[in-house]
Amino acid sequence: MLDRYHIIAQLFSHILLSIQYDIQYMVQKNKAEWRTVQLPKELVDEVEKILETDMMKKKGFASISQFIARSVNHSIEEYEQKRLQHSNTYDDKVRILDNDMGRMGDIVTVFLKDSEKKGFCEYCESDNCVHVKFMWELPDVVKILKKHGFNSAYDNDITS
Repeated sequence: MLDRYHIIAQLFSHILLSIQYDIQYMVQKNKAEWRTVQLPKELVDEVEKILETDMMKKKGFASISQFIARSVNHSIEEYEQKRLQHSNTYDDKVRILDNDMGRMGDIVTVFLKDSEKKGFCEYCESDNCVHVKFMWELPDVVKILKKHGFNSAYDNDITS
């Protein structure tokens, strides 16, 4: 009887060591995808208060880092939307105001290459940049481009 308990205890010991190894591996793997950032204590305290509300619990926030990551992503999206603004469209080009260029922003021209049926950004010297992508996010421009047989140049990763 003692041998049976001894064997079961050893089996559980091996299982626990295996689980512990798996957890350590997962933690190390995830650490490579995350970076540590220090935040003021007052800010973290405020986030903790917000996360305790019923509304945040219903939204499914499980941790401070999840809430802050989502908030930062939202801020980045807002920033990018304000960064680029449609200026005007001509037969052969689309003009975009890029507020990150120069002191007051600068106009970037995306030429419409009829022979290739795609846009080409003069500033980035590319048909696959943030300006071309933005052009394809403008519904009125997209209608015109598609009517003339143009294809989206940003189906792949965007550069610049």
